[in-house]
Amino acid sequence: MEFAGSVRCVACGQMTVRGETHGGIYVLAQLPNFGLANRLFPWARASLYSAHHGYPMLAVRWGQLKIGPTLRRERDARLYLSLFLQHPAYVSGLERRSALRGPHKAEPKDLALPVDPECPTVVTFSGLGRFFEQLAASDAFLAEQLLTVTRRNRLPSDSEMVPLVVHVRRGDFGNAMTPMPWFVRRVEELRSAGIDAPIGVVSDATERELQPLLGEARLLPAEVP
Repeated sequence: MEFAGSVRCVACGQMTVRGETHGGIYVLAQLPNFGLANRLFPWARASLYSAHHGYPMLAVRWGQLKIGPTLRRERDARLYLSLFLQHPAYVSGLERRSALRGPHKAEPKDLALPVDPECPTVVTFSGLGRFFEQLAASDAFLAEQLLTVTRRNRLPSDSEMVPLVVHVRRGDFGNAMTPMPWFVRRVEELRSAGIDAPIGVVSDATERELQPLLGEARLLPAEVP
């Protein structure tokens, strides 16, 4: 099938969009079927690569199908269907479909390396990569990008903004969970180091379970309406 406004590469027969200025190179973030934080690793690397080289990024499939949490009746089904929007610069619709029909290339180990293909290529980012190693110097840019794609009703209000947050995860680990005293000690270490900034707590635990923490930190809403 050929889409309107596309042309065929004479070298390999793949379709590319007429009038492209990026050589038919696209960037795709394939999000793993993990928790939200781990799903953001390939998105972050893809966002940096796209911005650095000027290659357009394909629209991201933010949602996922998770049967286990539903069967276990956990508070958070971790579907992530209502958290994010598409970035205004993401490529969607027919152009996205056309690009995905072309050849794919795995992400380079070095994000500074450009792609120089003879034919249209989708540079695909997947998995956890080297975690924060490639991201540490770009926190401001990634924060801006994440705020841009987050639905407005999911953003914290000014009164909920705190510089430090403790995530106490309870609902999906059964007995294999980090004990509450561990979190208390981490907060005490911050205070002992002279850090007196406000600390928030986000958790699926009950307020009673969190009481040991709430002397030094305040509970934030786990879900924003």
